[in-house]
Amino acid sequence: MGVLYLNPNTPKVIDLYAGNESQANWDKLVSDGYRGVIFKFGQGEWPDVPRRQPTWWKDARSAGLLTGCYWLKDARHNSAEEFDVLMKWTNGDWGELGLWLDIEKPVLTMKDSAYYKLGYAGIKDVVNLAYLVANTGISRFPGHLPGIYTSSGMWALLGQKGISKAHADYLAQAPLWTAQYLYAFVDGVSKPRMFGSWKSWTFWQICERPDIDIFNGPADDFDSFIKQGAHYVTPEEPEEIDPYRLPRTLVILDSARRGLMVRNAPGTVGTKVVGAVYPPRAITVTQVELVGKDVWCKFDWGWVAKEYKGTLYGEWSI
Repeated sequence: MGVLYLNPNTPKVIDLYAGNESQANWDKLVSDGYRGVIFKFGQGEWPDVPRRQPTWWKDARSAGLLTGCYWLKDARHNSAEEFDVLMKWTNGDWGELGLWLDIEKPVLTMKDSAYYKLGYAGIKDVVNLAYLVANTGISRFPGHLPGIYTSSGMWALLGQKGISKAHADYLAQAPLWTAQYLYAFVDGVSKPRMFGSWKSWTFWQICERPDIDIFNGPADDFDSFIKQGAHYVTPEEPEEIDPYRLPRTLVILDSARRGLMVRNAPGTVGTKVVGAVYPPRAITVTQVELVGKDVWCKFDWGWVAKEYKGTLYGEWSI
């Protein structure tokens, strides 16, 4: 796709995930006319930007950029599990651009036929997660819903198993961020295809690499929108491992419902499995070790992974 013409007065934002280091030049984004950044906070049960690029949120704001966040609804995980992790890592701060649920296949290269082999594929778990967010009352979008990011192609895939009018109407209360890449985009002339029960769109991702997202309206309307979507609290710093606070109580999470392996030493290479623990068991941790990016905790009869390959299996009790 080629962007033939983009009006410099059209409000635009960019969306970034933790692997976009080359695009995370905040001063350049400002000089290029971007008003804000929507960060990928995570998907499924693992965080992205808050864990891997913990300074980006503050750095972008310090440069004068507005911030928002999106969470990819991963059909390999149920909505309740995702909601718990989402709320933990957003810390109730969704920024001026708000929280958005990203509705797409969890793996970019996944075939459509493979999607419905996932345990939580389809519209129902999407609606459940949106409903859980709405019940917090935090979002300032209509109905306290998060915004919805998706594409007409993904909506058609969801529709293969049926989308009730009630579900479509419920999600359509929320602002729509649509992803549609045209062969040639001309600002003010090109229009995205509408789908579901939405009558209009709020953001349109017109291309990728970089992901340019334009706002549907002039600057004054954009300013009104950010006042509607903003929910700002002072974010907490991501929790650091502090050995001086040991011993501490670690609560095993539902992500380890099949059993969290206990090993005779930290790590999986050259160690032996000596048993398992199950949620919601609480254990007393006396030592913490990092093995690569994985966090291992020692208790009275072995070691368990608090975090392994991006998945959290335990959290510190208050």
